[in-house]
Amino acid sequence: MGKWRRSLADVAGADKKRRAFNVSNPIQIRMGGYGPPTTTHSRGLKMIGDRLEAEFGKAVDIKYIWNVMDLGYRGDDVLWMAEHGILTLAYQSTSYLTGRVPELEFADLPFLFDGLEQARAAMDGKLGRYLSRKIEERIGYRMIGYFENGYRHVSNRLRPVRKPGDMAGMRIRLLPSKIHCRTFELLGAVPVPCDLKEALEMIASSAVDAQENPFANTVAYGVQKLHRYHTVTSHCYLSRGLYVNRTAFDGWPAELQASMQRAARNAIAAQRELAVQEEEIARKAIENAGCEVVDLTREERDAKDEALGKLRVETDAIATIQVRDVRDAAKGNGNATIQAQTLPWGIDKIDAEQVWLTGNTAEPIKVGIIDTGISLKHPDLANNIKGGYNAITNRKGANDDNGHGSHVAGIIAALNNSSGVVGVAPKADLYAIKALNAAGSGYISDIVEGIDWAISRNIKVINMSFGCACDVQFMHDAVIRAKNAGIVIVAAAGNSATDPVIYPAAYPEVIAVSATDSSDALASWSARGPEVDLSAPGVGVYSTYKGKGYATLSGTSMASPHVAGAAALVLNTPVGNYDENNNSKWDPPELTAKLKGSVTDLGTFGFDNLFGFGLVNAFLASQ
Repeated sequence: MGKWRRSLADVAGADKKRRAFNVSNPIQIRMGGYGPPTTTHSRGLKMIGDRLEAEFGKAVDIKYIWNVMDLGYRGDDVLWMAEHGILTLAYQSTSYLTGRVPELEFADLPFLFDGLEQARAAMDGKLGRYLSRKIEERIGYRMIGYFENGYRHVSNRLRPVRKPGDMAGMRIRLLPSKIHCRTFELLGAVPVPCDLKEALEMIASSAVDAQENPFANTVAYGVQKLHRYHTVTSHCYLSRGLYVNRTAFDGWPAELQASMQRAARNAIAAQRELAVQEEEIARKAIENAGCEVVDLTREERDAKDEALGKLRVETDAIATIQVRDVRDAAKGNGNATIQAQTLPWGIDKIDAEQVWLTGNTAEPIKVGIIDTGISLKHPDLANNIKGGYNAITNRKGANDDNGHGSHVAGIIAALNNSSGVVGVAPKADLYAIKALNAAGSGYISDIVEGIDWAISRNIKVINMSFGCACDVQFMHDAVIRAKNAGIVIVAAAGNSATDPVIYPAAYPEVIAVSATDSSDALASWSARGPEVDLSAPGVGVYSTYKGKGYATLSGTSMASPHVAGAAALVLNTPVGNYDENNNSKWDPPELTAKLKGSVTDLGTFGFDNLFGFGLVNAFLASQ
């Protein structure tokens, strides 16, 4: 009986919605894709349309364009069609948008997920929400979810593929994604990125030797008739975003918007199950066509993993804090007795206290600290903390569960009061951006999210006392965005004297900082190289720590915030003769030039690979 009552309620609700709309002028919804109506993606669109028609009846006018390629368009044309309102809703692989939304490259990484369950949870969870937000920030869509494109496999016309060497010299059609291209370069193939329409023509003419797709796509486009060899590589899980024209969606009544989102969620769940069945059917079709299907052994799969290991380092590597005295830091684990305020030797060394005498304490310059968070209730920091963000789990706060970020924060802006320590810029506004975990490490993708958050909050200085030996393009892109937004970026050069300067410090848009001791000697472990811009105190630095404690730490992690604090002080002074573009404010290149031109020269006269241009001097730079 209860089930019957619910059905009556649904019918009554649907009738009410129909009456609320103007049936004589129905809302037009055009859905489109690039595959036959029998594919799971087309069937998914139909499920969405059927649900809306059931709820709103003639108040909506829904039409379908199953395959735009039948009309002479390319497969990727559905993206601009949805963006400009020719289509209301379209699906397409996210890889096609990586040029406009670099963060999507992360989802193109090979062997990113351990199975369908984990991949689906990621796309339905934080990763999917983050990617949707980035897409909506840059393109005129509303994102309502992700269909499953599934795991991709390699097919070719030349020979069986079991090991990386088997792909040597093969021309392989790929989606237009830098990550896909780099993946197959590392396997020895020759990438040929192009749209599906061009790909099918090239496969038919043998202009390419290979392609990669789920089995269902391979069969849907008849590739098994041309390629004899198929290898179950499962090298990449891809999603097809559901893109709704933003202007159309935002103009709909709220109940239609909500119904569209509910219909999409239901259709996504159904499409995914259909996709699994379709893959099984497609594999049998490939085998029945007389093709050879290769299932890799564990050893063969491991060989591919090893070949692609470099790519994972290049892309979403793990960055770590640049501190050396981790065990000693436990002495300040929130239990230290607060003593009368001391002036740390590093603050004295760069003459920051001389700047305060002029009335400049960096108030109200915004400084973002991308790190392990900041101890939000620390008595030497709390009054200067004006906001924060947790890029790891944004439902949680940015409190420090390691101590490193709090130590960095104290060097920059510990309060000038009667206890503890004092920072370089004691009245700067601090923003805790937590991108590193309790162990002091974090993913590049979370760091990029932190950078973008800083840009959105009009932060003026970013300190990054971490890094890795990984030149990651989408991290570099984020750094460039920050610099173009007027943010001065300072980072630790690294704690290995035998290795190059780490990233992000090695990027030209970043001020890279090496570490010195109280005698002005370079720390024996400090990184060095042509990328070093400045040096600063980094040995035996006393500062705030997690909880309410204090600790003494060493590292380029400690050197970098001395420079970040000095930058905050300089931002509170007139730009003067450094105003190259005559806009009467400090731009990052101008401020960097001022810091470099106001140093205490150490080592070889002028620039050298150890100290850069010299030891930062906050007082000279603020004059």
